[in-house]
Amino acid sequence: SARPTISLLRYLCLEFEASSSNVNNIMGEMNGFAAALCALNVPQLRTLRLEIHIGKGDNESGSRGGSKDDACHLLALILARHTDTDYETLKPLEVQIFLPESRSQAEFETWLGETASPDVRKAVKDNMALAENGGIGKLG
Repeated sequence: SARPTISLLRYLCLEFEASSSNVNNIMGEMNGFAAALCALNVPQLRTLRLEIHIGKGDNESGSRGGSKDDACHLLALILARHTDTDYETLKPLEVQIFLPESRSQAEFETWLGETASPDVRKAVKDNMALAENGGIGKLG
């Protein structure tokens, strides 16, 4: 099922081996799982199908979507920390790559404003602006 899978991925990337003060710290030191996730290329990342989890999240009956909160944490991690395959060179991506529908983008924006820390919001916004203005991470 989608929900346990996305929850496990969030746990591995943001909670596994984290100190209690560093749990879900998107801007903190990344463990191996988070670093590996953030170094995947766009086709690999799109297999997560985050739009299913975010666009049809927790409160729609009959939805096959997973946890919206878990998916939003992962998307924020990817948008804030995505790198090239060298694990070092920042390679910003656009949110539209993962959330093509404006409704899903709005859901993520709301989550980001209500849940994410100011440093995460700034990193996500800065990287999305870089990706949009610099052509980095475009689909074409």
